[in-house]
Amino acid sequence: MIDDKWELAYGSGEPDPDRWPDLRGWIAQRHAEGRHVLLWWKAWDPEGVPGELCVRNAAGRAVSTDPTEPGYRSILERSVRRMLGPGGYDADGLKIDFTANTPSGPGLSRHGDAWGVELLRELLALVHQAAGSVKRDALLITHAPNPYLTPYAGMLRLNDVMRLDVPQPGAPYVAHMRHRAAIVRAACPESLIDTDD
Repeated sequence: MIDDKWELAYGSGEPDPDRWPDLRGWIAQRHAEGRHVLLWWKAWDPEGVPGELCVRNAAGRAVSTDPTEPGYRSILERSVRRMLGPGGYDADGLKIDFTANTPSGPGLSRHGDAWGVELLRELLALVHQAAGSVKRDALLITHAPNPYLTPYAGMLRLNDVMRLDVPQPGAPYVAHMRHRAAIVRAACPESLIDTDD
């Protein structure tokens, strides 16, 4: 799993050349060892995406990407194909993070009509379709444990254990994560579970 900030900009799908001068070669070496490689991908972040292709606030500032905007859809499709395709970096899947940052609230403008969970569904469906077009067995991990969204994920993530979740030293982390897993199993019994940290 290659985690946060491997990209030059969150919306680019391009590796930071200082950190990953040969990402494709590194992934090929892992494949030669019999390992799979997932790339962490930050949903909704407009970094590196033209503002006119984003959800914008009343002042016109980009607050998130817009999966209903045709220009952004094209950028994202190319990016996913580059990350997972044999002509790109050839990673085996994506760990999709920050799905809870789905834009919401008054005063925001977007291209299409989808909003809330429907907008999240648009995003996940787009990533799922793009991934499947280049790698049928690509693993997509989300932390969206909702039966309406599980067709677009092969695995559900329990998310990080934050200090606010379990405030005292020596707290029962395993029990805490088992509780989260029980919630995911109740909502999405067929889903694989990523226990995260």
